[in-house]
Amino acid sequence: MSATGVGRTEVIRETDVDPALAKERYRQFKEQVYGSLQVIKEKFHFHFVNADGPIKDVQRRILQELRYQSAMELDDDTYDRIRTIPTASEIVQNARHKLVNRLESYQHGHADLFQKVVATVRQEFMPIISRQALSGRAIIRSENPLFVSHPQCIDMALDLLTERGFIVVLDLRKEPQPDSIADGKVVFKERKVFEFQIEFERPAIRRGQH
Repeated sequence: MSATGVGRTEVIRETDVDPALAKERYRQFKEQVYGSLQVIKEKFHFHFVNADGPIKDVQRRILQELRYQSAMELDDDTYDRIRTIPTASEIVQNARHKLVNRLESYQHGHADLFQKVVATVRQEFMPIISRQALSGRAIIRSENPLFVSHPQCIDMALDLLTERGFIVVLDLRKEPQPDSIADGKVVFKERKVFEFQIEFERPAIRRGQH
C-alpha cells in the first residue's frame, strides 16, 4: 500500500505478520466469539454487513439489510395476536424435556420396575423389531404380567421406546377367555392384550441401474 499510494494506511499489528500470533488470534475468535454468534443466530437471524469502505456505503448497506429484515418480520399487532400459540419447535422441546424428566423419575424412583421394563423391551420387543428392520414397522402383542399388574410399566415402555427413536402407538384389547365351569356354564375372565404398533426409519436400499 505504501508503494502504490492506493487506499489508506492501516496500523500493522503483530498478529498481522506473526504466524503464531495470527493462529492464536484465530483460535480465540473461534472459541470465544464464533460459537456465541452461532448460538445467537439460532434464536435471532442476522447477517453480517461489510463495514469496509466509506461511511456512506456502509450506512447504505445497513439500511438495505434493515429494510430486508423488516420485510421478513410480522408487525407488532399481528405478532401479539398469534404469540399465544406455541411454535412447533417449542412444543417438541417441551415434550423432550418432560420425557427426560419422566425417564429420570423412573430410574430414581422405581429402579427395580424400570429395570424389568428395560429387560422386557430388550428380550421380547427388540428381536421382533430387528426382524422387521427393513419394513420400518413392527406390531408387538404382549400379555406380559408386568404390564397387567403394574400399569405404570406401560408408560415406562412407551417412554423408553420413544427416547430410542421409535414412534409408538398402544392399543389395549380386552378379550374374553374361558376360565372355569360353574353350574354347567362357562365362566369367562378378561384377557388383556397390549398391542404396540411401532414405526421407525427404514434403511434406504440401493437398487442397480438398468
